[in-house]
Order: sequence, then C-alpha cells, then structure tokens
Amino acid sequence: LDLSSLLKASRAISGEIVLERLLGRFMEIIMENAGAGRGWFLQEEAGQLAVRVSGSLEDRVQVHPPILPADLEGPRPATTVLSYVERSGQHVVIGQADDRGNFADDADVARVLSVFCFPILHHGRSVGLLYLENELTGGAFTEERLRLLQMLGSQAAVSLENAALYQGLEDKVAERTLQLQLATDAAERARGEIQKLNEFSKKLDSLTDV
Repeated sequence: LDLSSLLKASRAISGEIVLERLLGRFMEIIMENAGAGRGWFLQEEAGQLAVRVSGSLEDRVQVHPPILPADLEGPRPATTVLSYVERSGQHVVIGQADDRGNFADDADVARVLSVFCFPILHHGRSVGLLYLENELTGGAFTEERLRLLQMLGSQAAVSLENAALYQGLEDKVAERTLQLQLATDAAERARGEIQKLNEFSKKLDSLTDV
C-alpha cells in the first residue's frame, strides 16, 4: 500500500460518522490490505468482548449486533489470544507453526498459519480489538503490514470515538423527541377529556335551566 493509497484509506475511515457504516468500511479496508483471509473486530459489551464486525475473502463484511466469540458459527477468533491482548494491551503476531508459544493448545490458533491481534487505542484506552488470520500462509503479517494496520487502527480509533459521540447525541435527540411526542399526546388527550367535561357540563346546565 503506497502513501497515496494509505491517505485514501485514512480519508475513507475518517469520512464516516455513522457507527455502523464506519465499522463496515474499516473492516473492508483492512481485509483489502492486510493479507488476511478472515478478520473480526470486537468491542466490550456488558463486561465481555463481543464481535461487532466479521469479514473474509469469500464473504462480504458483516456488521451485526454484538455476539460472543463462542456463539459464532464456523471459524472464530482464539479466546486465549483475545484474553491476552485485552489484558496486556500488547499485540500478538503468530507467523509460523513453531512460534505459537502459550497459544499452541488453542484449537483456533492451531487451525491457521498466521494470526495478528492488536488493540485499537485512543488516548491510551482500548476502543476495540482487531483479530486477523490467514489459514494458508505462514508469516502473512509482515512488519510493513503491521505498521500499516496500526496506522489505520489509530485513525479508526479517533473515528470510532467520534461516531460513538455522534450516536450518543442521536440517541439523546431521539429520546427527547419521544418524550416530547408523549407529552404532546398526553396534552391532546387531556384537552379531549376537558372538552368532553365542558360539553357534559353544558348539557347539565341546559337540563337545570329547564
């Protein structure tokens, strides 16, 4: 990926403000440039890491409601690697069968030749984890690609924070709009009840006058 392509990819990420579209676009760019056959982006949900986006060379990128890795159908990211990266804040690169170290007993590591997992950080705080794998090629994640992915990850971290703020504002606006609508509906019902009472009162008055 040359400099102009990197800048184009960075602009594509920074240009998205809607969270769902940003997540999908980010994963598309990663899959195009990472040398990965499959990837997942995870964020913390209710104290647990949950998959928000998945993608592969065979299938389209999918943005879906948070789902625990254990509940995924088919291939899934290795929980031992995810736990280590989440706990340590350090990235993990596995490029050959003999460098799996503490992850050698994990079946989801054993089934592939290359793994790269790293935290996406904003002001030192993790906003998610990116997990990539290549089933067919050892050493797929070269130093050059690692630097590229980390640069794109840094851009995505800023955009994810902005998108989350934007989503929060939209949610507040939607909540306030609903509150106003409920208040308006209640006021209309109250006016209707008052009108009925007034009409009933008038009828009583007319009967009294007679």
